[in-house]
Amino acid sequence: MGSHRYPLGFSGDTFVTWQTLRFLPYFTATASNVGYTWWSHDIGGHQRGEKNDELYLRHIEYGVFSPVCRLHGSCSPTMTKEPWAYGAAGLAAEEYLRLRHRLIPYLYSCAYRTHAEGRALVEPLYYRHDCPAAYRYPHEYYFGDLLAVAVSAKEGKDGYAPVKAWLPAGVWTDFFTGDRYMIPEGGRELVLYRRMEEFPLFASAGTVLPLAAEGSGWGEPQGFELRVYAGDGGMELYEESGRTRFSLHAEGGKCVLRIEGERPRAYAVRFMDIPADGASVRVNGAPAKKGDTEELSVSFEGKGGVVEAEFVPLAEGETLRRRALRIVTEAECGNPEKEAFVAALLRAEGKEGFRAAVDGSELPVGVKRRLKEGL
Repeated sequence: MGSHRYPLGFSGDTFVTWQTLRFLPYFTATASNVGYTWWSHDIGGHQRGEKNDELYLRHIEYGVFSPVCRLHGSCSPTMTKEPWAYGAAGLAAEEYLRLRHRLIPYLYSCAYRTHAEGRALVEPLYYRHDCPAAYRYPHEYYFGDLLAVAVSAKEGKDGYAPVKAWLPAGVWTDFFTGDRYMIPEGGRELVLYRRMEEFPLFASAGTVLPLAAEGSGWGEPQGFELRVYAGDGGMELYEESGRTRFSLHAEGGKCVLRIEGERPRAYAVRFMDIPADGASVRVNGAPAKKGDTEELSVSFEGKGGVVEAEFVPLAEGETLRRRALRIVTEAECGNPEKEAFVAALLRAEGKEGFRAAVDGSELPVGVKRRLKEGL
């Protein structure tokens, strides 16, 4: 299929339609079956179709988590892919495109892995999971070691777009919402509900995701934000100037990150599933000041070091309450209904009490579905 060892393809002048967006994730992941691992699409669609702000943003979201993020449109005075032509969706698109730039170190490392190990950046689920469910979700794929679920459905009146997904066994955290999913052996099929600006992207326990520091230019970044998801794992970062190894180990209320680099960098470490309140952090054995983020975070400079986080894991009820407060705060519905639900939430105990508080509320159906997602 490809004319050389590392083919980079362009999928043609696509239409500006939901059908196009629905097809591209399947197309890209399946191409890895014949070694065609780098695809460039006309993100946003090239021609015909219609201008639709929600479709544009969903296409941008997929483009950020595809091999080549290239926006393109036909030569028309009324068609453009520039974010400022898309209102609120355009503002969200700008943030996604900035994130794509910050992902370059991760993408470069995945590209090196393609060269060294023959592993594609985008892989279908069945590459890693030998079960029938791995073949039923053509819109779901691995993006390196992250798990992505492309959304190609319109938002309902409740403000959420539904998308069916399958999560493998383990602990998975949504990159954008912070939701955690405890998945039993054999995996689990579920329906995710996401607002227009939310793309379902999951990191498994043990993931260390290096993002270039905000404001990084075109060269190798002088600083990194490391997003850490407590567990056993890590990552090897490949750059022109050398390698940096991240190894992670978690047990009980302690999580230890080891960084081994070849040149000094500024590091901002964020433990994405460890709340800052009640936690402490040490860098190279010395107590360190916590950052001003909701999650436990710390900053330091050097070639590497050892970051130790100690915390008391939140009780299940408290985790559910914090998540519910965030979802209800963002939901567009009546404030009296919200306040009544929160009062019931504070009295609830465990999952069953939480479920009863949701079912007994007068919140919109879509909000209830979002609250109960993953239970």
